[in-house]
Amino acid sequence: MSTSLKNLLHRNLALLIVVSGVLGSLFVYRTTGYWEDEQLRRHVAKEADVLSSRIEDRLETIRKEAHILATTLARRPDIGAEEFDEFAGLVMKHHPMLYGIAWAPRRIVQGQPHFPVARVLLPGDIVPPLGFDITSESRRAAAITWAIESGEAVITREVKLQPNGTRGVVLIQPVFAAGRPTHTIAERQASVVGILAVGIDTQAYFDQVMRPQWGRFDFVVRDTPGEEVLYVHAVRPDSAQVPTIDAIEQAATMHRSEVRAVDHPWVIRAAPAPGILMEHPRERPALSLLLSLLLVIATILIARLLKRGRANLENLVAQKTVALRSSEERFRDLFELSADWFWEMDADLRFSYFSGGSSRGMDKFIGLRRWELPIELPPEQWAVHKMVLEARQPFRDFEYSISSVDGTRLWYAISGKPLFDGSRFVGYRGTGRDITSRKALEEELREHRDNLKELVAAQTAGLLRAKEAAEQANQSKSEFLTNMSHELRTPMHAVLSFARIGHLKADIAPPDKLRGYFEHIRASGERMLELVNDLLDLSKLEAGRMQYSMHRMDLRRCVREVVAELAALFETKKLACTIVVNATDCHMMGDPKRIDQILRNLLGNAIKFTPEGRRIEIEIADCAIPSGRRAGDSSHLLPGLRLTVADEGIGIPEAELDDVFEKFTQSSRTNTGAGGTGLGLAICSEMTRAHRGIIRARNRPDGGAAIDIFLPALGESP
Repeated sequence: MSTSLKNLLHRNLALLIVVSGVLGSLFVYRTTGYWEDEQLRRHVAKEADVLSSRIEDRLETIRKEAHILATTLARRPDIGAEEFDEFAGLVMKHHPMLYGIAWAPRRIVQGQPHFPVARVLLPGDIVPPLGFDITSESRRAAAITWAIESGEAVITREVKLQPNGTRGVVLIQPVFAAGRPTHTIAERQASVVGILAVGIDTQAYFDQVMRPQWGRFDFVVRDTPGEEVLYVHAVRPDSAQVPTIDAIEQAATMHRSEVRAVDHPWVIRAAPAPGILMEHPRERPALSLLLSLLLVIATILIARLLKRGRANLENLVAQKTVALRSSEERFRDLFELSADWFWEMDADLRFSYFSGGSSRGMDKFIGLRRWELPIELPPEQWAVHKMVLEARQPFRDFEYSISSVDGTRLWYAISGKPLFDGSRFVGYRGTGRDITSRKALEEELREHRDNLKELVAAQTAGLLRAKEAAEQANQSKSEFLTNMSHELRTPMHAVLSFARIGHLKADIAPPDKLRGYFEHIRASGERMLELVNDLLDLSKLEAGRMQYSMHRMDLRRCVREVVAELAALFETKKLACTIVVNATDCHMMGDPKRIDQILRNLLGNAIKFTPEGRRIEIEIADCAIPSGRRAGDSSHLLPGLRLTVADEGIGIPEAELDDVFEKFTQSSRTNTGAGGTGLGLAICSEMTRAHRGIIRARNRPDGGAAIDIFLPALGESP
């Protein structure tokens, strides 16, 4: 920069400060305004997401209660009117926004399935539409078809609810015959015995769920596939104009969130209403602008005071600079002619200077500490050197190596002494030299001396590793083939034996005998299918292809549903099952299907190994789990849920408590008579890890085994 330009800047310093100050003040004003808008958007998004979760949770609760009622209808499709009204009335009492609940058993008319309403419960004095075919409307018919093929509950798009035509949606819950297979679409179509239809008045539903946010937000809810408007809410005082749907959806701070209505997406657009805007005043940008302008005025006054002392300071600096430059040039010439090179560190032990003698590009390390360089040195030697530096002691011939970009390993030896300004430590100064050639000669001599010994040791170690790997692979193969041949041969022999007997006695055996043969064949086939499913699940888990659908779920409800499904097995062995809940909140983030599978495996083992007349206990309790799987994570604990399945069986040997979670591994106390492949607990372990959880086995003091699963609570994830 020329001298004339510098003088011009000095003379117009006040003007430059004013211009830059005004521009900076405007920038602060705009930035503060943007920050205010961003705060409002975040607040809107947070409350809208909470509302979306509440909508989704209520829909999920309705779906689960409909599933429970469907389970009853699967066992008793000819349920009486009074009993149906009692069960359906409990559901409608919990959810007053429901329009009604109907049971439509399947009827075949001219080769086509129809679903006329046989039982229905509606509020008030509405005349029930008995005999009304719920497939008569295209949207309901499409939803019924999809529900039967998928085997899951489905929500229709908006329809007219019979008989008075109220607008709403219908939750279609297919009901399949109890005990019949539903693995394929064809099996589900053949097993369906009827449809449980739950009518939801969308106006009443959204009014109740969104009521806490009335006056704070304007809402528009649309059905995603057709973009149909399901619900609109916007209230203003008499003197204010109510915003239109377009105005709500195009608001600058509008937040869009998606809700999964069972398997059907709804889109909620929420815009802040005057009630929430009053909580976010706009005075901060103007106040920031005023403070910035005051700061500019103060800066101008300070600049004028500093300008007066600038001339004297510049003269003094010029004199000292000339003397310093002369001294620096003299010492630099000496450094450049030296075979070694020189270095300096500041008080933070960062390199601040390298002399020209360091011909290998040491300047790139300026600003770094020595241990931040790519130095190859054992930790114990680093520890000793750091202790010397922290004690501010001199050192000599500290040797280390650095790998260059081309892969060459360079060796250096350095010496240094501490520098003090009075009693204040200001850094280190020292010398260094390249000892790569010397180290190469020493390494060559060492290699000549130890070459033969190292070659023999390396070859011996390689042969031992190869031998151990081959023995381990052969043992694993033998164990796998033994387990699979036993587990597949047993049910296959049963299938072939009873099929052969049935074939020989088909013409002479009574029907009861034949049904017994077919029952044995079916049970053995299901055992084989269970084994194949376990192998497929294990294969997916090991390949990382297992899919999880994580969302908010109630662990207590999940446990109760699985216990209800296994009630027949408990009754067969005369076992008592108790559920103890010691948790304040049983909600968590997880995949309900995989959690159900874990519970079935654990309860199946407990039932298998518990003697008749004993008890199985399931407990859900609060706990704390590490934030991660590294050693340092154990000091940071997060809230979680502990799920425990405890039996009164023969227990597990203490030495095998960790081994039972390995593939094809069973306890030595059970693997001779209880059956099984040893895959169940391995699958449970993999699925628990996928939920960021921990699974452990232990023995109960009063007898029996217990499996503990520690899972992160809702909102916390390691």
